[in-house]
Amino acid sequence: MLLELLLLTTLGFFGSFGHCVGMCGPLTASFSLSAKSPVSSKKWHQFQFHTLLNFGRLCSYTLTGAGIGALGSVLVASGHLAGIDSDLRRWLAIITGLMLIWFGLAKVQPQLLPNLPIFHP
Repeated sequence: MLLELLLLTTLGFFGSFGHCVGMCGPLTASFSLSAKSPVSSKKWHQFQFHTLLNFGRLCSYTLTGAGIGALGSVLVASGHLAGIDSDLRRWLAIITGLMLIWFGLAKVQPQLLPNLPIFHP
């Protein structure tokens, strides 16, 4: 359990680091450089601007994550209440994963795969 949490935390850190360098950093820089009034060049206004920008970003990410997590927990709970066995869910996950691999290979080398009617309606 602790190893899983450590791996998830590490994955989250590296994923968010790349996201912030690629998207949030340029957005923040463009917002801060777009100020037209000379009043915004004061340190207090810059601090206030960046604080409000990051507070809004954190709140929106938190609410989005909470909403998606709530939806996922409702779906898992409804599967348990409906009596869907875990073996069935495992096989559905395996079949779905194999179909994703199949579709990916079909995009890379379509001539190597047989033309099955179920995958080509």
